[in-house]
Amino acid sequence: MKDKKLVIAIDRIFSECYVDIEKKLLKEFKEVLIVNKNGVSVKKDIINSVIKKLEKIGTLGKKISNLLINKEIEKIKNYDYLLSIGGECFSKENIDKIRKNSKSLSCIKYIFDKTGEDYIKDAQIKYDKIYTFEKGDAKEFNLKFRPSFFIDDSKERIKDIDCYYLGALREQKRYDFIENFKKYCLENKLSYDFKLFIKKKYLNDNYNDKKILTFEKVKYKENLCRVKKAKVVIELNYYTQKGLTLRTFECLASETKLITENKDIINYDFYNPKNIFVIDSIDDIEKIPKSFFELPYEKVDKKVIDRYSIEGFVKEVLKS
Repeated sequence: MKDKKLVIAIDRIFSECYVDIEKKLLKEFKEVLIVNKNGVSVKKDIINSVIKKLEKIGTLGKKISNLLINKEIEKIKNYDYLLSIGGECFSKENIDKIRKNSKSLSCIKYIFDKTGEDYIKDAQIKYDKIYTFEKGDAKEFNLKFRPSFFIDDSKERIKDIDCYYLGALREQKRYDFIENFKKYCLENKLSYDFKLFIKKKYLNDNYNDKKILTFEKVKYKENLCRVKKAKVVIELNYYTQKGLTLRTFECLASETKLITENKDIINYDFYNPKNIFVIDSIDDIEKIPKSFFELPYEKVDKKVIDRYSIEGFVKEVLKS
């Protein structure tokens, strides 16, 4: 793909990683342009800031912002691929404008979060191919299945946290799990770093242990740093979600063990029960042997790891 040009929109969760992503993908492509859902380069901070402000000031502001967006989209010419990852979903109008100046453009969408039928059907109108991390959605809606990826494969030599978890308090189950994991760590004299994000307005008496709650959102790179420093990371899926989360692949890249309730993980090529402990319910927490935290991580074949890198991911979804 060294002679190909790629325009890519990546979910805002990776906003701190755009430079790293560009460097990695430029090894594989002739040219890489990272844009937001408007089609404007993420590097153009001033233009993006102006557009954001204009869109808040009514009809006239919206018209002016559209003029700025169209001017930037006109600069996107002769590209081979347009790839949209996660929440950054282009409008059909903007995709059509980009296609106009890139006659051989192939448009691909990747979904790495649980979405509804309406979202998928809307994407099917816009894109040539759609991939999803959910096997069930791939089968039901005739999409292509592809597991997610990691961006940073650097490793931390000193792992000084026994157990780490970061998540949003979307449901009571998550709180109950983490509260019990904390009890497990205290009983087994394991260090822990647990953070459940909650908005202050939702705080109530159901949450007895306020120390595992946080009102501050943690940035992606800070979270990734903690994953690397942890011996074991906990992953709890939202109840509608069956696909493997980004956290799984961050652990794979950083040689961090994983405790997960996702049973399907045993069907993946990197699964190793010495590195990954699957739990069925909250009652299984006490069944986790302390040796899981004490024994060293067993390395996974490099070819397997490379497939789940951002480079491996992009090459696979564009080539197939």
